[in-house]
Amino acid sequence: MAVLKKISAILPTEKLKNVERRLRKIGVGKVTAIQSKGFGEYKSFLRSGWPMPHVRIDIYCASEGAENIAKTVIVEVHTESAGGGIVAIQPVIQLYRIRSKGEALEGEI
Repeated sequence: MAVLKKISAILPTEKLKNVERRLRKIGVGKVTAIQSKGFGEYKSFLRSGWPMPHVRIDIYCASEGAENIAKTVIVEVHTESAGGGIVAIQPVIQLYRIRSKGEALEGEI
């Protein structure tokens, strides 16, 4: 099995549709999107409930495609404003399919 990577990106919710569209164009077929809240670089202390709404996307891919996917997300989301988001590439030791109870095959990713 090929070496796998996981790309996690936290981005403003309003950028999600554009990111999904761009990822489809480069051939990414599977993305998980999760609503999240948090604070970091940008903090709005002047309003109640100050953690800002964001979305986290997770993408599993072969190692050789990870950098291109991460750069695609960065280009699509880029802003000069604080709170634009982050992208991380992490190694995946093993990936299993719950349905088959077995290790995911390279073509299933």
